[in-house]
Amino acid sequence: IYTQNGYVAKNLKFKKINLPNTFTMQRNGGVKAIFVYKKNVFALISALKNNCLYASIVLLKNKKEVFKTKCLPDVKKNTDFNGLGSSSIHTNDSVFVSIGAPEQKSSKIRKLAQKTDSMFGKIIRINKSDLDEVVIDKKNILNVNIFTLGHRNPQGLTKIKNSIFSVEHGPLGGDELNKIVENNNYGWPQASYGTQYLYEEEGKAYD
Repeated sequence: IYTQNGYVAKNLKFKKINLPNTFTMQRNGGVKAIFVYKKNVFALISALKNNCLYASIVLLKNKKEVFKTKCLPDVKKNTDFNGLGSSSIHTNDSVFVSIGAPEQKSSKIRKLAQKTDSMFGKIIRINKSDLDEVVIDKKNILNVNIFTLGHRNPQGLTKIKNSIFSVEHGPLGGDELNKIVENNNYGWPQASYGTQYLYEEEGKAYD
């Protein structure tokens, strides 16, 4: 069992895992997903470097960041890594990882779900052949492809026969179960079955 604060529990004993110095627990951050490929453990984590908050995938055996997003645009108080994502699945030739748009009241972060130059608000696909090259140090960075976009907070992925399904936290009353089809746009933040959460700060309301 891997914990959010960076430990692995085995036989009721806890051991700190091999994480880079960029690993952060700020803004509800931490280890958000674990996947194993050929006995190599990879972790999706929240990261901080030079006031840049981002997400990365780390190969734990050497602490190497093999994938990283761009910096989040709204770091002062509106980032919430609870929405980063927490799931992965394997197919014959790929690993799929969900990456949410980690915010509570930031329209700037929310809009990243629709931008194809951002990995936030996406389900990404990693070719296993690419993982092979990273594991043997033939290459340092994974080639990551956007499989679907328009996700708010996808928290679960599963594969049933040849179909992929995702469970996603939407806004108020708008949680979703989606069949994931390559290149589909799942709408966030332009469309949702839920209603907007409202936040109040200094007498102002934010959606």
